Amino acid sequence: MRSSLTPPHARVLLSCLLLGLGVSVLALPVPAHATVAEGEEAGRMVLVLDSSGSMKEQAGGTTKIQAAKEALGLVVEQLPEDAEVGIRVFGAEVFDRSKPGACTDSQNVVPVGPLDRGALTAAVADYQPYGETPIGHALGEAAKDLGPGAEGERRTIVLLSDGEPTCQPDPCKVAERLAKQGVDLAINVVGLDVSGKAREALQCIARAGNGDYYDAGSADELANSLIKVSVRDLRGFRLTGERVEGGTTPQDALPIEPGTYVDTSLPEEGLRYYLVDRPEGGGVSFSALVRPPKGDENWNTVVSVSLLTPDGQRCAHSYAQSLQVLGMTPLTSTAVTFNPFAQTRLASEECVAAPQLLAAVSSKAGVGDYRLQVSTQPAVQNADALPGPVADEGDWIDVVDVATAGPREPVVGGVNFDDAPELVPGTTYSDSLRPSEVLVYKVRAGYGQAVRLSASLGTDPQAASVVGLQGPHVTLHSYSGLGQRLTQVNEPDKGVRSSEFYNGGEPRLLTAVVPPIRVRNVESPQPGVRTLIQDGYQYFALGMARAVSAQDAQFAAPVTISAELVGEVEGEPEYAGDVAGPGDEGAAAAEDGGTSETPDQSSNQAAVESDDPAPVVWWTLGGLGVLLLAAAAVVLVRRSRA
Repeated sequence: MRSSLTPPHARVLLSCLLLGLGVSVLALPVPAHATVAEGEEAGRMVLVLDSSGSMKEQAGGTTKIQAAKEALGLVVEQLPEDAEVGIRVFGAEVFDRSKPGACTDSQNVVPVGPLDRGALTAAVADYQPYGETPIGHALGEAAKDLGPGAEGERRTIVLLSDGEPTCQPDPCKVAERLAKQGVDLAINVVGLDVSGKAREALQCIARAGNGDYYDAGSADELANSLIKVSVRDLRGFRLTGERVEGGTTPQDALPIEPGTYVDTSLPEEGLRYYLVDRPEGGGVSFSALVRPPKGDENWNTVVSVSLLTPDGQRCAHSYAQSLQVLGMTPLTSTAVTFNPFAQTRLASEECVAAPQLLAAVSSKAGVGDYRLQVSTQPAVQNADALPGPVADEGDWIDVVDVATAGPREPVVGGVNFDDAPELVPGTTYSDSLRPSEVLVYKVRAGYGQAVRLSASLGTDPQAASVVGLQGPHVTLHSYSGLGQRLTQVNEPDKGVRSSEFYNGGEPRLLTAVVPPIRVRNVESPQPGVRTLIQDGYQYFALGMARAVSAQDAQFAAPVTISAELVGEVEGEPEYAGDVAGPGDEGAAAAEDGGTSETPDQSSNQAAVESDDPAPVVWWTLGGLGVLLLAAAAVVLVRRSRA
């Protein structure tokens, strides 16, 4: 089904609804081993759609109902087989409140359950504006659609309405009752072009239903709002890999081959050990990704990785520290590499000669599952011809021109590297970002190439009306293909800033870079460059800190993103054999520029990583001081709420 809706509106709203379903149009990579997917379930959701007569009105160049129909039609084409989402409409059959059944006019047109594309397509085709606005009754029926829910299963009702309730029961009281009865139930609300009593009524529903409320005055604003009221409760964080159990001493280290694995942290602080065969004269790379427990506000190192000789000589080390104090998604990744180029660092002659290496992983007690990725590289045969490590500065450090007008491709930022969408250099993308959220993207690059990415946060009236003069902190970080967080680059003279404060009233431009990818970067004195040796996908994480209050959090900043590749493919290593590890099926050069595909890794927007024995957190402490000052300023200069 196609309508006359303008393509940009349709594509943006499609992204919103896909995210609402916990869906990415990109498939998760599946390792060659038998795999498990450990983590949060995606949850269940029902869209409660307003079919009242006022949905015939215009919003942003098209009718409200037409915008929704076009997006739903496209969503049906993209839904994965395991999606669990239903559609309920209200006001679709009885025209006038004086007619019998007007206040119970709500139909479950698509039950929440196994995907039925035919039923969804038919429901979208039949969706028309017609009658009254019995929101209270529709909410009660939507809760029945979702079912009682099991402990830990997230259930979400997403209400889209453009008018004041016209029937009893009072929807605010219904939402309060459902929130008390339901297990992990949230009622999120988007008010489309509403004001006065209608807006107050919809806000009350969200507040009573433990959900979020967003205003939308146009199709684009509606798209941004729908993304956020859906993704928060439905998009699950998962770790994919072969289930293993590492040893607790060097002597009982688990022999492990290149691949992707999931293990569990020890109940008390301690190390797990893995034994990796190292190709003669070659290298070993090891990464670890964790998600610390929610609500943990401590600045503790949550994961570290050391590569050791079997007799305990440390050859390389890296760790990641959580920055949950900023209120961002607690996702932490670190990576470490040892090869002959690294012998000028920690490595001794024993490291260079060792045919096997121990990987020792330390994770904070109570972290739960973490993901490991292991790869090996044979000896490099053209070592003398390869360029040396990246210098401190270069022409690869610059902002990307982010177009303020023209076509934009909607994109849905991922939760971690596994579902990060690929950004093609030269294309302009649109997304949106809300407080306490991190969005992850990936860009493919070859040896010799640098990547830079800029994200422009546009103005947002709703944000400007609820936050203080500075607003929450926003940051953009880059990560190597191994999952190592790279050093932030800030060069104000070039306009390069990786962090700002966002108040909704002024645009903000953030830039992050991946230095030129070289095998010999492992020799670099810079901790953030030292293990950057792998071509293929490089990662970027855009995050916003928590707002001061729940009211302050109810906005979604529009984001425009562009990426660039700098330099030509050169300095490619010639290996004595095949590189082994996750995604090694993509090791051959790609047709479009000679870059290689590497596995999707996992990124940590809120992490500090280093190869040095102790963390460097001075920039973090300084940022906290600024945040505390900003919080004080917010209290003093709080703007009035609409």
